Amino acid sequence: MDIHQRNEERLAIALATARLGSWEFDLTTRVLTSSAQCKANHGFGPDEDMKFAEVVDAIHEDHRDRFLQAIDRATETRGAFAIEVPNWWPDGTDHWLLIAGRVVEPTRMVGVSQDITERRRMEQALRESEQQYRAIVDAANEGIWRLDQDARITFVNGRMAQMLDVTSAEMLGRHKWDFVFDEDVSSMQGLFERRKQGVSEEVADIRFRRADGGEIWTLMSARPLYDATGRFTGAVDLFTDITARRRAEQELRDIDRRKDEFLAVLAHELRGPLAPILTAVKLLQAKGPQDPALQRLRDTIYRQATQLSTLVED
Repeated sequence: MDIHQRNEERLAIALATARLGSWEFDLTTRVLTSSAQCKANHGFGPDEDMKFAEVVDAIHEDHRDRFLQAIDRATETRGAFAIEVPNWWPDGTDHWLLIAGRVVEPTRMVGVSQDITERRRMEQALRESEQQYRAIVDAANEGIWRLDQDARITFVNGRMAQMLDVTSAEMLGRHKWDFVFDEDVSSMQGLFERRKQGVSEEVADIRFRRADGGEIWTLMSARPLYDATGRFTGAVDLFTDITARRRAEQELRDIDRRKDEFLAVLAHELRGPLAPILTAVKLLQAKGPQDPALQRLRDTIYRQATQLSTLVED
């Protein structure tokens, strides 16, 4: 077997493995010659005659002109083309084809075709899945972002950008701690370092700095991400706005503080008159008339004043 025959065999094996069908097209006579695999890719049997006009007619109408223009450009420039087009098989089923060709002589074009229906379906399914995922993420009431291994933002949903009063574009590529107050940067960096070490589903209250300088408090839930080898590749963080809750808690703390201050002032003001009252009652008990009725009154005053003094101290 000579080199030419071996090369042809290798080419045949490669074409068969990739399910590529070869074809040859006479640009003058418009006669199309196709291999069995090429016919199969177009839905024809190996013994059926497949004409160029049939190939064109099988392409969906809104893609037909694009296919013919690609062939015309390759013919005019003595160049090549590669195009993906949807087409109907003779049995009525819908498929996608990759058709590629090259002008090798002034009147001859050769090329290959491949049925890429399954690949296109998978791509469509992935697109729909991604669109659905993005729709869910964008519609979520929580802020969500994805970070790379250096804590730079690679994805952020609209809610997160809205919470920080910036655009999504302004956030991409920046560190997560670019959006917190200076005094909170070190703690934010510490959280990310723990994420690198494998701490998952960590929950923490995080304060962010809005574009207008105001603060927004969030409840953060985070999860680290790894590739197939177990290498850390980043993290996904989810944030729920808890600013109203934090403000309510602060208001309660302020109320408690004001209450304590009021009680302290009240106790101070009450101690003033209580001390001389107790002293006066003691003097009356020692030097006052020894009438039993008056003594009972003095004892009552002393007992109640002592109890009031104890309440003030408490």
